[in-house]
Amino acid sequence: MRARLAPWILAVTLGSPWSVLAQTAPTALAPAAATRRRELLETAARLRAQGDHAHALESATAAGELAMTPSVRMFIADEHLALGHDADAWTHARACVDEATAATELNNRERILGACNEAVAASEARIARVVVRAPANAPPDTVVHLGAWSSPLSALHGDVAFAPGRAVASVTVAGFAPWQRELDLRAGQRTVVDVVLAPASSAATTAPAPIATVTTAPSAAAAEPPRAVRSPAVPAPDAPVAPRGAMAPWILGGVGVAATVAGGVLLGVSLDLTSGLHCSSGVCDRYMATGDYTTAAATASASYVTLGAGVAMIGSAALWLLLGRPAATSPRAVAAWAQPAHGGLVLGVGGAL
Repeated sequence: MRARLAPWILAVTLGSPWSVLAQTAPTALAPAAATRRRELLETAARLRAQGDHAHALESATAAGELAMTPSVRMFIADEHLALGHDADAWTHARACVDEATAATELNNRERILGACNEAVAASEARIARVVVRAPANAPPDTVVHLGAWSSPLSALHGDVAFAPGRAVASVTVAGFAPWQRELDLRAGQRTVVDVVLAPASSAATTAPAPIATVTTAPSAAAAEPPRAVRSPAVPAPDAPVAPRGAMAPWILGGVGVAATVAGGVLLGVSLDLTSGLHCSSGVCDRYMATGDYTTAAATASASYVTLGAGVAMIGSAALWLLLGRPAATSPRAVAAWAQPAHGGLVLGVGGAL
């Protein structure tokens, strides 16, 4: 392509008004702007001849901002190629082809078209092309971002060139849920991206449509349905829990009542046995008794002990309930005792309450 441009660059450098760049300049420019544009193009051609492609591109771009023509597009695309800017080169070369094709009265039209088509072919194998398709509900001011590049969706018509690699396409617009897709852009291939805009109110329940692309395939992880996660059961916070040992005083009291009843029965038996001893002189001991004194005395002692223990347990249970003592009360905290005595029984309750 640079071989095609060589004679035209030489003509511009010599200041010939008949160079291709000069011939394709718009006639509607003001004289000062036209003069400035010609100076920029001459500088660009001179810098390019010196191998300074970066500054040549800068001058040609400034001239194109004053008035862009297919020949200036061709020059800019060739400088981008020289600098290794394949995506920018393809973009300008593709625009050059479209503009030269539409300009049927363009001078040197066939040569310009041929040079721009060569630039397209030279860069196309090294760039990734992306087609972004907007949904019908996209607001007019919706802007799509892809890496550092951005553009209104309404202004996108056709392919956009990018350097190969991974990139993230995103759209954020008021009233809609943010949309984002990661793309795998590959050299020489074309990727089609369908933007999906879901209303913000239904974003949580509306699944975005997948990207239609020729370069990527959905991964196995993406195709796998989400797994249900079972939460552990949590007991109700207000569920009543019975305190430990709440029944202990009642059990103690019940045993005490049973012991008291048993002691009463034994006492009755001992009195019956004692009445049959036939003691003389009103004194009844093992020496004076004429009956089985030992059995009567043992039964009496057992009745006194059982009665004493029963009464002690009933008292302890009553105190326990009254004072609200915990279930883990030490067995030494309350002690009941009974001591047989001549003619009766001495009962007592002691210990720390």
